[in-house]
Amino acid sequence: MRHLITISLVIVILHGCMVGPKFRDTQIEMPLSFSRATHPSDSNEVLCWWTIFPDSVLHQLILKALDHNRSVAIAASRVEEARLALSAAKSNLAPSVGFVASAKYGNLSANAIKPPEAIQIYSMPLSINWELDIFGKLRRANEKARYELLASEYGLRAIRLSLIAEVAHGYFSLLEYKRSLAIAQSTLSTRTTSYNLMLESFNLGAISELELQQAATQRAVVATAVPKYRLAITQAIHALSVLTGQWATDSLTTGLPLSLQSIPDEIPMGLPSQLLERRPDIMQQWALLGAANAKIGMTQAARLPSITLTGQGGLFNQKISELLKDKSFMWSTLGEITQPVLRFGFLRRQVQIAKQQYQQQLMQYEQTVLEAYSEVKDAIEQINSYKEQYISNSEIVAAARITTYLSHKRYASGFTNYLEVLDSERDLFDAELDLSAAMSKWLNAYVSLYKALGGGWITPPPPNNNSNSAPN
Repeated sequence: MRHLITISLVIVILHGCMVGPKFRDTQIEMPLSFSRATHPSDSNEVLCWWTIFPDSVLHQLILKALDHNRSVAIAASRVEEARLALSAAKSNLAPSVGFVASAKYGNLSANAIKPPEAIQIYSMPLSINWELDIFGKLRRANEKARYELLASEYGLRAIRLSLIAEVAHGYFSLLEYKRSLAIAQSTLSTRTTSYNLMLESFNLGAISELELQQAATQRAVVATAVPKYRLAITQAIHALSVLTGQWATDSLTTGLPLSLQSIPDEIPMGLPSQLLERRPDIMQQWALLGAANAKIGMTQAARLPSITLTGQGGLFNQKISELLKDKSFMWSTLGEITQPVLRFGFLRRQVQIAKQQYQQQLMQYEQTVLEAYSEVKDAIEQINSYKEQYISNSEIVAAARITTYLSHKRYASGFTNYLEVLDSERDLFDAELDLSAAMSKWLNAYVSLYKALGGGWITPPPPNNNSNSAPN
């Protein structure tokens, strides 16, 4: 009964006192709403990339990247490392048990007095050591490890979210380069045909050499664009190969062409305060803030006394044949109190350092929130801007096609010179490239908004059925 009361008192002491500040969520005042934002949604509404970007090939690339990307694998390994560190921190709260079996023979005694003859001693001691966590040093270490595990898990989610965005960015850029290459090749074919006709006319003396050289110049300008876009396509494919954890290849099958990609509907964004829960990078900084707070308690507890209970017991005898008998059993208990006395301010400085590290992490957390809010606003403005640019470029392309058609008719009828034809063809070529770029930037702006809003990092992966194929 006495031992039970003693154990109960020890447990009360262990859980009744823990130095250090208690971690509380930091309150950050955020703007009430986004300017020019879509309708707000509740915090449970999430964004699923397989519904926002309905292209089955893009879906397969994203899934392959999530499974094979090396950065994701490294982050997953860090999560496991943090989980093991937490387990190790928990084990420090329990007593440690050790066992040693030894045999000694000689005439050297502990007090250096030589015995009359050599002696032999056989022992099988068992020792138990338990540091009583009175001031919470070990519990604070456990708390720090828990927050670091959370931070690593949120870090993994942040990397996965960034990876989804990178693959989508690279895919839409690849579609843009393919579209631009097709435009350049078509234009080059047209201008080559025109140049050959101009060359025949020049040989017949129907046109001047100036008109012939103008046609040759415009053909050469377009010809230089073809290898440029081929190179861009190859580099984009290589980048996607690395993102998906594959060896670089020179070819990649794509799905819907850029012109047939569907623009996402209005993405529900929610209120700005929901960013604190939706963005994994913000949650990661919050967890690191909790770890920094726990470290303050650890350093403060290190300045206070530590109590260690030690128990030893085992078998000791001068004859190995008598070792296992009752008279060979011996035991002892020991309690130690350790108090730092003079460390020349080292421990106090450790507390001050931990407090400064907490302030640094707090500012990093606030900085991450500020950047997240700015990224959302930038993405919204980009969507609106590129939408307007796409509409304007569409009108320019339509007008340029009509202008090119009319200029060819006017030239054929002798009402204008060939310079007007060249100007109209150059304007059409540039307008078609600008339209392709505007479409790609518009799609990529939605990708940036998806990432800025925290995406669907708390959602399960897409089903294995046809849900990740393009809708009819």
